[in-house]
Amino acid sequence: MLLDPINAITSVNFYRRIVAQSAARTFSYLLYVSLLFSIASTAALKVRVGPEIDKTFAWLAQSMPTVTLQAGKVTSSAAGPVTVRHPDISEIAVTVDTARVEPVNADTLESSKVLAYLTGSALYVRGAQGRVEVYDLSKAVTPKPVVIDAAFYQSAARLLSRFLYPLAFVFGFFFVMMWKTGASLIYALLALMINAMAEGGQPFNCLFNLAVYAQTLVIALQAVFLFTPVSPPAFPVIALISTGVYLWLALKRLKQSPAAPPAAA
Repeated sequence: MLLDPINAITSVNFYRRIVAQSAARTFSYLLYVSLLFSIASTAALKVRVGPEIDKTFAWLAQSMPTVTLQAGKVTSSAAGPVTVRHPDISEIAVTVDTARVEPVNADTLESSKVLAYLTGSALYVRGAQGRVEVYDLSKAVTPKPVVIDAAFYQSAARLLSRFLYPLAFVFGFFFVMMWKTGASLIYALLALMINAMAEGGQPFNCLFNLAVYAQTLVIALQAVFLFTPVSPPAFPVIALISTGVYLWLALKRLKQSPAAPPAAA
């Protein structure tokens, strides 16, 4: 099975073998390609998003003032209000004003063009549709002072890297498995129509086997596009055509008699 993805892309004759294989082996192949795709997606996350995450935490460690939470009161190392804005994404900005006692409303966040506002007793975060989420820190019970400084952001970056990629792999695997199972059922219906037009005479379970393997090229391309900034336009149409071509070629080949072995000299 290790070479099945390569054979499914490069050999039409390969479909002679898989058309009548057991449902268990077809399901195992779905697990296998889902595993490969999950590895690729996790690697793409590491390559494309990982540096941005590291950059963001480095920016926080360098730019944010030291904040201390003790006995429900927030204090800052900054003498006055400080607004810290992401160097690349201007929408990500935080104002730290621990001397402020009055509440912060949506207009304040909008006029300051910040995502969050930290006062001496609460954290205000701009939510969807202009709502403001309020996190009351005055009720926080801390046995000892909680210090959020450069060392905290560096530790948070290491902790996130330790858990983000394994979680992305696990959730990605189950998501891809469900996604490709659903896609296989849709492509099996396409195979049913092609089978009728080509007079292939194949039952639905055999057509499902073909549908699972016929989308291998599409899965490979989707894995490659994870590493690129953009995907080709109308890719679902390309995927439908590509899989349909494989199904058509496979059904035509199945109608042909296998080549006879060469006669002995």
